[in-house]
Amino acid sequence: MYERPTPDNSFDKYDEVRLHMEQLLSAHIIEVDMPMRIAIPLDDAGISRLRDLVRLTREDLFKISRLGAKSVDEIERILERLGLSLGMRP
Repeated sequence: MYERPTPDNSFDKYDEVRLHMEQLLSAHIIEVDMPMRIAIPLDDAGISRLRDLVRLTREDLFKISRLGAKSVDEIERILERLGLSLGMRP
């Protein structure tokens, strides 16, 4: 007689944690105080948003021209401060 409502698992715009994460991942790397010596090589490699950056691994970053160990370490520190890390699948 009556249908049971099915749960809606779609994105809830009022879910603050998910909304915050979505906004954070959509941020441009310049918006998170990424040093220009790191941001320019990332941008040249087509990585402009945090979403693009967190999908990469350390090994992927080492393949980018003009990024060395010190820069990769700094990227990891910046991401950690934001609650993110390399190798994420957002």
